[in-house]
Amino acid sequence: MTESIAGIIYRIDAADVMTPDSAKIWMRGGLAAPPAGGFGPSGLMLAGSTLFVANAGNGALFVGDTTSDVPAADARAITLREGDRTGVSLCGPDGLLEQLGPTDGADLAVVANGGCTAATPRVARIFLDD
Repeated sequence: MTESIAGIIYRIDAADVMTPDSAKIWMRGGLAAPPAGGFGPSGLMLAGSTLFVANAGNGALFVGDTTSDVPAADARAITLREGDRTGVSLCGPDGLLEQLGPTDGADLAVVANGGCTAATPRVARIFLDD
């Protein structure tokens, strides 16, 4: 679960899913930090032990290892490219969905809600290189 305004990602261990008050802070700050006055982590998608996260406030995607003891330090940004441009950001990324590709790998579909200057809401497909 995310607390977008505070830049926090919570986790609940599978054995505790029905236990009240069992959510624990898994990541705070780092790549999950929101920009001043904005939103931070929003969309989440788990693939094995890798958690894909959309930061709605800065338009970035990043991954975290759910087995890490220091997830904020171990998280890494996903560099986005569009055509010949590198370092592209999304406008209000939120929902994430794994998309199985024609090869052995998987890609992501990302709902980008807009909110940026001259941006139109869209669903973007992110091709993962590795």
